[in-house]
Amino acid sequence: MELRHLRSFLAVAEELHFSRAARRLHMAQSPLSQQIQRLERELGVPLFRRNRRKVELTDAGLAMLDHARRAIDDAERAANAARAAGTGRAGRLDLGFLATAALALLPAVLPRFREAAPGATLRLTEAGSQDLLQALHRGELDVAFTRPPAPAAGLATEVVWREPVVAALPAEHPLCAEPDVHLADLHGEDFVTFPRWSAPEFYDHLVGVCQDAGFAPRIVQEALAMPTVVGLVAAGLGVALVPGGIRHLALPGVAYRELRGEPAHAEIAMVHLTGNARPLLRVFTTTVRDQLGSSAPGPP
Repeated sequence: MELRHLRSFLAVAEELHFSRAARRLHMAQSPLSQQIQRLERELGVPLFRRNRRKVELTDAGLAMLDHARRAIDDAERAANAARAAGTGRAGRLDLGFLATAALALLPAVLPRFREAAPGATLRLTEAGSQDLLQALHRGELDVAFTRPPAPAAGLATEVVWREPVVAALPAEHPLCAEPDVHLADLHGEDFVTFPRWSAPEFYDHLVGVCQDAGFAPRIVQEALAMPTVVGLVAAGLGVALVPGGIRHLALPGVAYRELRGEPAHAEIAMVHLTGNARPLLRVFTTTVRDQLGSSAPGPP
């Protein structure tokens, strides 16, 4: 049974007149009559009673009418869904992100993406940078916001967010009396940080700027998520160097101070596999570039 035969049946059933149905379908009456006859032969039952005065639906035609309408509607919805997915306006996008990306980056880009792809469904995964990169390679994610990884074959990496690193201090720390601090002022302090394996390039950057300031940070505790790092600072376990955007987490017991001269910075990269040519991914990456390129805070 072909959809064109169902459309012909539906037109005749609603018009109850072959000539009007033919005009509605922009075709001649004779081919329309032939299509109805082929459909009736295929089904083995008459769908219409015809005489010189009128056309009526048979019981079989009445039974088929609602099903034919639903079949046509379903076919049109399927075609529209395929067109929307093929142009990047629908489908499912698997997006991974760091916890810090949820504080400012995601709020900046996701509303615009929903406007650009109103039929899209987002599946979000929060994890550390290395876990996100592994998920990309396994095909579990389409795109991720991570700390910039080392260059690697098969990965497209684009830095989309850059912000200064600040010092997170226990609220009663003597350095809180100053509006900002020198990095060298943290010499001798206990540090809370994230494990190196989770974001090795960013970890090495922070350790490197400390060494440039004349000391090696004395790391006493590690935590995978940056909000947990800040929570441990609030608990008095030490100080931390954190991306500036983490200040959105106004936890009691923590004070943030800028580093004079901005000796360190934090970057977030948009990363995806180079072989991923999905139209929805193309719409997402274009939206991110357009939105972050016009934003004042954060992006490079």
